[in-house]
Formats: sequence, structure tokens, C-alpha cells
Amino acid sequence: QNIHNPLYSEFILYENEIFMDTYDSVLDYESKIVKDTLTTIGENEVYHIIKYHIRIFKNAIYFNNKTILLNYHIWLFRLYHNKGVELDFFDVLNHILKANCVAHINSKLCMSLYELFYHITDNLDEIKKEAKRKTMHIEYEEQSSELANILIKGDQEKVFEICKNETTDIYQFIDFYSDIVTDAMKMIGFLWEIGKIDVSKEHIASQILNTVLNDILDSYPDNHKKNISIVIATSPNESHGLGINIASKVLNKLGYKVDIFDNNSNENNFIDSLKNIQPNIIILTATMQTNLIDIAQMIENIYKNRYLFEHLKIAVAGRAFDNIIHPKKLLKADMYISSLKEIKNL
Repeated sequence: QNIHNPLYSEFILYENEIFMDTYDSVLDYESKIVKDTLTTIGENEVYHIIKYHIRIFKNAIYFNNKTILLNYHIWLFRLYHNKGVELDFFDVLNHILKANCVAHINSKLCMSLYELFYHITDNLDEIKKEAKRKTMHIEYEEQSSELANILIKGDQEKVFEICKNETTDIYQFIDFYSDIVTDAMKMIGFLWEIGKIDVSKEHIASQILNTVLNDILDSYPDNHKKNISIVIATSPNESHGLGINIASKVLNKLGYKVDIFDNNSNENNFIDSLKNIQPNIIILTATMQTNLIDIAQMIENIYKNRYLFEHLKIAVAGRAFDNIIHPKKLLKADMYISSLKEIKNL
């Protein structure tokens, strides 16, 4: 719990009730726009939208950060505009959610909650415009688009040829991955989100890329060993994927000692693991903004045990921090790593 934020404490106390009441209210809501949405995407998807919606609001409340909500709504509107959902549905959903929050939360704490909802309502037209603009103009480099299309086709030989030609050493690899590969995977992820490709193509693309990039990295000589130990840890609700695998291998090639662990254990095991390894740097990663609270609580736990890690530097990284203003300050970290390029100078 965030003891310094009574609204957050109250919100998580009634989170399940707020969720169920909001879901039931949406199903019973007498509105054409709601009925049309239920017909277009189905009750099951609406259920998961509300679940995710509440987790995002929980993060916004925890950090008292309106930008998290704005970024989420732009993503949400962009995604469901492509699925044929009338975007005013989400305005209705926010009104229903607000009413159910107010029904459970102490009225003295609701002013900050109102401000979050009003911020979305006041910026609704701009959010819609930005979402539609991003849908119509997905701005990726030509090289990223070409790589994404070849990955979707499953042509592993061609993918290897493109990546190998652009990466003659570890430093070119880092630049190519940061500038081209990352955007190619974002493009594939977006096409999957809006239903243009199925999940199997997205998985195959990731597998091909993982194989190709690892083969290329294996061909590079190792740099001189550095006396620096790094731990890369995921948030408790995520497991490490392509980005973490590649980052750890690049760091190894650069001479760092690297340990990875999925942080799916309790906080004492997390601290015990750090105590045993005694790293110089810990990189905490998250892909989804719903997991920002988990990262903040991991950092808070490290600070509680700071006497065990006097020289430990804390870094945050991952797509969850995209478009967040001053993520280092927000999470109370020592560093924010926005791309693979930045690990060259750890």
C-alpha cells in the first residue's frame, strides 16, 4: 500500500467491488452506444477492458499522474477505433466507473479522483484526434517497415541477411536494434492489437528475431571483462522476453556480469537474491503501464534495505515508461534507460 496516498489505499480496498459494479452497470446500461459496443466486441472483451481500465486508474492514483491516463486513453482509442468501436463508449465507461468509485470511496478523498476523470473529459476531443492521427500515420522508418513485413511472412533467411548486413560489430548491432528492430516489433505488435495479423504470426516473428539476433551476437568476440555486476529483473506480473534476452546478451558481450530473474516471488526473496548477488546496478523492467506500481514498490523495498546495498544504482527500462514524463523522478530511480543505446555507457 502507498501509505502516503489515502485515496490509493481506499481504492485498492474496494477495487473488486468497483470492478464488479462497473461491469454489471455496463451490461445493464440502456444506451445504444453501449449495446453496439457489446455487440461489436462482445461481453468478454468488455470485461477485460474494464479490468485493465481500473488497473490504469489505480496506477494514476498511486502516482497522482494524469499523463498515465492520457497515454492510456490515446492507446485505447487508437486500438478500438480500428476495431469499429464508437469512441464515445469510453466516455460513458468513465462516467460509470466514476459513479461506482464515488459509491464506495470516502467522499473526503474524492476530489483528487474527480480531477483525474475531469482531465480525461476535458481533453477528450484532443485524445480522439491524436489517436486517429496515430492510426492513420504510423511513423516508422522504411527499413523498420520492411523488416516487420518480412518477419510477418516468416522468412528467416531474409531476416538474417538484413540484420547481418547492418551489424558488423556489437556497437552497430546496438544501434540497429535500437533504431530499426524495436520499431519493427512495435509495428507487428500494433498490427496484432488491431486484428490485422493473428497471434501466431506475432509469436513466429518474435521467435525468428530471437534466433537471428542471438546467432549474430554469438559471432562477436567478447570484450574485456568489467568488474561490474548487473541484475535485470521484471515486474512480478511479467516474464522476460526478447528485449531482456537481447539486452542481457549485449551486456555480456560488453564485459558485464549479468543475472536475470523473473520477480515472481515475494519481496523477501527478491531482497535475498540481491543480497546474494550484490550487483552494482539493477535494471527493473516493465512492458505494461499497469505494472508501474510494482516497479515503484520494488524500488521502495530496495530503499528500505539500503544498508545492504550501499553502492547499488537503480535503473528502470521498458515500454511501460514510453511517453512518461521524467520516469526516473517518478519512480525515484537513479537512471532511466530508454533504449539499448544507453547501456553502452553504464
